[in-house]
Amino acid sequence: MRVAIVGAGICGLYLTKILSQKGNEVFLFEKKEVLGEKACSALYSERIFDFFPFAKDFVENEIKFCKILFPKKEITLKFKRRFFVFDRKKIEEKLFEEILKEKNVKIFLKKEVKKKDLQEMEKDFERIIGTDGANSVVRKYLGRKNFPSFLGILAIFEERNFSNFVEVFPTKKGFLWKIPRGEKVEYGILEVGERAKKIFDDFLEKRGLKNFSQIKSAPILINNFWIPKNEKITLCGESAGMIKPWSGGGVIWGLSGAKILTECFPDFLLYKKRAEKFFKKQIFVSNFLKKSVYLFGFNFPFFLSNQYLIDGDFFSIREIVREFFSNKV
Repeated sequence: MRVAIVGAGICGLYLTKILSQKGNEVFLFEKKEVLGEKACSALYSERIFDFFPFAKDFVENEIKFCKILFPKKEITLKFKRRFFVFDRKKIEEKLFEEILKEKNVKIFLKKEVKKKDLQEMEKDFERIIGTDGANSVVRKYLGRKNFPSFLGILAIFEERNFSNFVEVFPTKKGFLWKIPRGEKVEYGILEVGERAKKIFDDFLEKRGLKNFSQIKSAPILINNFWIPKNEKITLCGESAGMIKPWSGGGVIWGLSGAKILTECFPDFLLYKKRAEKFFKKQIFVSNFLKKSVYLFGFNFPFFLSNQYLIDGDFFSIREIVREFFSNKV
């Protein structure tokens, strides 16, 4: 089959590799010339190795737990799986190198696909997959508006720090964070767009943090999961809203969605059915957990335990009830 993939982020690259290895002729379109420049903390669980074993070469630091710092309560989240901070750019570059070796792949960098292009692509390709992020053109072409109300901002400071925990400071709708990246330290925020920058600036100013070496931002499509009922065109990754509601992270969720897609390919309706069954439950449970923790953390902190053990990527209602409502430490 002739397949067009729009967007060469991690999901787009993964799908290009797997679908081409299955004998499809894959055309990958990316509007940027350089890969791996997206604002991303690249804090992933060890599940990333199931998709990219080579990612072990690009670990910057290991994270064993997370401290959530409410005004009157500190909670420690320990992870069932190991988490690592990665160099995302190097992961994408390595994946791109692997794709270049595939015979059935044609890559078009600096090629921005617009709505009018998609009309022509429908004639030229048997399947089209949008993996073009929060401001997805493919999603808009299918008639679904994007509402990336959340904004992620991160700043990198040249400070050596190999601590094994992340610090999180909840805000009204999101949170601020500090991530030790080994040779560097990252501070960031995820919040509703119009107030994110001011909260972040105030946070840095109070801590005397001024001389950052990098600062990046990106819209985040939280709670906007949607896959079209379309036999020819579909979405995957962030363009489909495969984003963790509590953290704004999308790589493991996006790759999980991509795996479902490759298993169902070329049946996009089957993919829609299976992906919805999986992600809608995860989104519901995750939102319930976040709202509950924020409610108690800000208003009734004494109801919360000092420590919890979580997966970090996926939750089940049974695990949440057992861990958060039955085991007060």
